[in-house]
Amino acid sequence: MLKLPDDVLITEELLQTVRNMGLRRLTRSPMSRYQFEQYLLKRNVPLDAVTQVANRFEEIKLLDDKEFAAMWVRSRRNTRGTGWRVLRQELKNKGISAEIIESFALTDPAIEYEMALDIGTKKFRGLQRYEKDVIWRRLTGFLIRRGHSSSTAIRVTSELMDTLKSA
Repeated sequence: MLKLPDDVLITEELLQTVRNMGLRRLTRSPMSRYQFEQYLLKRNVPLDAVTQVANRFEEIKLLDDKEFAAMWVRSRRNTRGTGWRVLRQELKNKGISAEIIESFALTDPAIEYEMALDIGTKKFRGLQRYEKDVIWRRLTGFLIRRGHSSSTAIRVTSELMDTLKSA
């Protein structure tokens, strides 16, 4: 951690140290510009140095909020089946601009439904030992917490409950 006075002169040596800190951090995992800046500021790096290094990293595409957001959405959708409502909030918390978030516009109802049905089916298998009203409540709540709309959650839960009745 760097311990510097507030009125420190930004030297090339300091910038090189900050660049190295940033590169080491980015090798662990990608991050948004906001996260990168917060990481450096927490280590008492002067704001001017943080801004200069972040600008340079953006120029050479080491920091790219649009690419980071695309990777994040792809990862969360494929591994957790996360719905668009939760993804939008996660991206906002990571400092991604509203225009980048809206550029994804992943609110296609067919995609949302398929994803909800996939993760709902997995969850449903583990709930079959419970009474029907408990299954309904837990499955619907699970899907809504994952970021799917309430109408999608109810539709998926209804369809899965129908398979229980017909079995």
